[in-house]
Amino acid sequence: MNGDAGYRAPRRAETISGTPQMAAYRHIRRNLTQSLAGLPDAAQTDVPACPGWTVHDTVAHLVDSCRLAERNLAGRPPHHVRGELPALLAEWNRSGARVDRGLRKSASPSAGSVLVMDAYTHEVDIRHALGLPVPVAHPAFRAAFELAVDGFRAAVLMRGCPALRLETTDGAWHVGDGAPHAIVFGTGHDLYRSLVGRRTVQQIRELAWTTDPGAWLEAFGWGPFRPPLDPVE
Repeated sequence: MNGDAGYRAPRRAETISGTPQMAAYRHIRRNLTQSLAGLPDAAQTDVPACPGWTVHDTVAHLVDSCRLAERNLAGRPPHHVRGELPALLAEWNRSGARVDRGLRKSASPSAGSVLVMDAYTHEVDIRHALGLPVPVAHPAFRAAFELAVDGFRAAVLMRGCPALRLETTDGAWHVGDGAPHAIVFGTGHDLYRSLVGRRTVQQIRELAWTTDPGAWLEAFGWGPFRPPLDPVE
């Protein structure tokens, strides 16, 4: 596909129905709390997508992020001393309830989007680490995916990569300037995990591309994300 000076791509495409950030975030907490309650020995399981972290460490990160959001949205949280996994989950649900109320009152529809993307990404990290299935239609997916696409779009523009079209069975997204020079197709899950540093360069190459993906591979390293050297899932 060649560039076209008259080409104007839509910024967004329809995906699965949207969910308010607070509801998506609450869903993630409920999912992990219920899953981990039934796996009392899971705390020290390594999480390959987060090198050096166990499940306990990953949940502790989620709690820290939530408490930071609580401070920003609802005032300073109470003193917290990290404990075992059940205590961490209890604190996450306490703090998360306050964050939910803060998001409900926020005038910005994007408030909490980074928090939700981070939590959703780590929920999937933990599920892969424990061999648990990933929900097919997760209410946090749309917000997380579109924020990841925005980050990737910025990297494509900053690096001067040709325009690219991302396609899943649920929609399509245009990144870059002008007409797309290629299309990459994959499941929403596979594309999302590629965009957030959970797939190696070789795994990204193995997505369905209409041309060699070399011109875009560097853009998959953006923000805090980098493709791992070895497969993590």
